[in-house]
Amino acid sequence: MQGILDRLPNTAVLALAGALVQLVLGLSLGMIAALSRRGLIDRAILLFSLAGVVTPAFTLGLVLLYFFAFRMGIFPLGGSGSFRALILPALTLGVPGAAWYARMFRSAVLNILGEEYIRLARAKGLPERIVLIRHLLRNAVSPIVAMVGMDIGVFFGGVLIVERVFAWPGIGEQAWTAISSNDIPMVMGTVLCAAFFVTLFNLAGDLVNAAIDPRIKYS
Repeated sequence: MQGILDRLPNTAVLALAGALVQLVLGLSLGMIAALSRRGLIDRAILLFSLAGVVTPAFTLGLVLLYFFAFRMGIFPLGGSGSFRALILPALTLGVPGAAWYARMFRSAVLNILGEEYIRLARAKGLPERIVLIRHLLRNAVSPIVAMVGMDIGVFFGGVLIVERVFAWPGIGEQAWTAISSNDIPMVMGTVLCAAFFVTLFNLAGDLVNAAIDPRIKYS
């Protein structure tokens, strides 16, 4: 148990960084794609989304390591302890999720842009910025919030492949070591830890979702 607690802060830092990457990148690309629907930018973002969804995390991680750490030397090849060491693992963790979020958010924004209350807000002469932030984003982001909670829970449980590729000293890397050495108690501990955090952040995501969209409270 103490071994898991010792490595939990490292996994927490990586989990939050990966979640931030996928949320910021995914929502930004989804909004840009929706507002430039059927244009060149929209098609490029959809292509990125497709590539991000189908690319395995370990492949993306190895490619990033090869080009930006081994060839260019911009980032360290592995380990933790600095902001530079966090960037590549966070990108590896966040980019596939960002690709998925971009597609979901694009669809949500396009659906809401056709709603009557959006047309009414524009007819009243409200600035486009107000229409997008106050009327569109609050409703479009609702289906994303629950997924963010689930993803953070999975990340906190230890993303085994990503931590192993980057030698990140977290729970996932510890689980890999425990499996390799046939350490059954440690394997069971990491699995229970992962289950706990998945449940906890799923609940947190649902609560935040209900706070954002009051209609969920009464559905």
